[in-house]
Amino acid sequence: MRADPTFKPLNTRRAARAREMVPIMNQASSPPDYPQMEKPYPQGSILMDAPANESMEELVDFAHDFDRWSIRTNAILDPKHA
Repeated sequence: MRADPTFKPLNTRRAARAREMVPIMNQASSPPDYPQMEKPYPQGSILMDAPANESMEELVDFAHDFDRWSIRTNAILDPKHA
């Protein structure tokens, strides 16, 4: 079996982190109380791969749309399909 040269472990972890964010956002009756961070979000932040947003409220709305969030997450894994 040959290794897939396009497999990137870091991108796989980043996509997993983006998927992990959805339940957190969906459980919130109000936006999570994250500290105000400058955009782009810092490397390593749970929000570093979050879709572009103007506010936490907008990010929560985005997380409620599973299809849009999935497209964004899949683009992390395969940027040429973004």
